[in-house]
Amino acid sequence: MKQTDLINIIAPEDCSKEQLDLFFNTILNGGQIKTSEELLIKNIKNCVLLAFYEIENKLAGISAVKIPRTKYKKTVFEKAKVSADEKLFEFEIGYVVTVPEFRGRGVSSILIKELIKRNPSATYFATTKSEFMPKIFKKVNFVKHGESYLNTSKEKLDLYIYNNDKTQEKSS
Repeated sequence: MKQTDLINIIAPEDCSKEQLDLFFNTILNGGQIKTSEELLIKNIKNCVLLAFYEIENKLAGISAVKIPRTKYKKTVFEKAKVSADEKLFEFEIGYVVTVPEFRGRGVSSILIKELIKRNPSATYFATTKSEFMPKIFKKVNFVKHGESYLNTSKEKLDLYIYNNDKTQEKSS
């Protein structure tokens, strides 16, 4: 991170309409999320934290700490054939998007690290279909668990669990 870089981590309820719109549009432009706009807006507002990374006053990337629904977590862990109790995983790291012109600069890994620093003893998981995210997850201490599985859109996803002392006990 350079002195001109800025990371803003904020609860959705404390965001301005412009910040929420920027987060929403960045997700849509990232092209990874397939859901209705109404559900996406609801899910963004239900996050614990939203993170914005700016380089030279330009948005470089975003990420979030999400509160996953119980049924969703159960489905993810079952489909990935992971025996760990999904109820023990409090949060999901998601909506990780780096703006194309800033790719290759470590934006996503910095954002994820900064989000986890806010609550390092919490338990986190993440899912991805992106070919780039496994490398990023490895950098920030997430480990792939289980098998690849298909989501409802028939896309191949992988489950990653944040590797801290608590998750080592829970996933063994």
